[in-house]
Amino acid sequence: EAQALNFYHMSMNTESQHKFLEAVKMRVDTMNPGDPQIGRCVVEQSLNMCAQGKFLEARATAEKGHAILTKAYGTKNVIVAEGFMARVKILEAMGKYKDANPLLQQCVSIRRRLLEGSHPLLGDSFLATATVLIGQDRYSEAEKWIQDALEMYVVFFGEDDVRVTKA
Repeated sequence: EAQALNFYHMSMNTESQHKFLEAVKMRVDTMNPGDPQIGRCVVEQSLNMCAQGKFLEARATAEKGHAILTKAYGTKNVIVAEGFMARVKILEAMGKYKDANPLLQQCVSIRRRLLEGSHPLLGDSFLATATVLIGQDRYSEAEKWIQDALEMYVVFFGEDDVRVTKA
């Protein structure tokens, strides 16, 4: 899986896809069915599919991985929010902002409940919410989410950090 992620982050999506398939197969062959590590790997694989433009396959794969995570953890583990976020990213890439919105709100809800006040993953959720709202031409609502994310990043990273200037 580490090799697959490395290829993915280098935008070597075809190579990454082969490594993800190997990683998922290895996990399925060696772990109990429903092990959350399988779900996590499947969710990562779905993002790679999305990067290749395989949106329908990516969507189905993300839903499968997210279902494994949800079955294993319910809503008591922040990794379940990652499953929601992967599904949101795929829907955004497909231009399905309205479909992404309820999933994103569930992600935000889990992260708010489980993470400390100004955790950067919560800020990431806020920026993702702003992106979905912008995709729906809801700019004034998006502005509030961007401001909240920026405030979290400043508290967590400091004003001079690249993530603050990027937000």
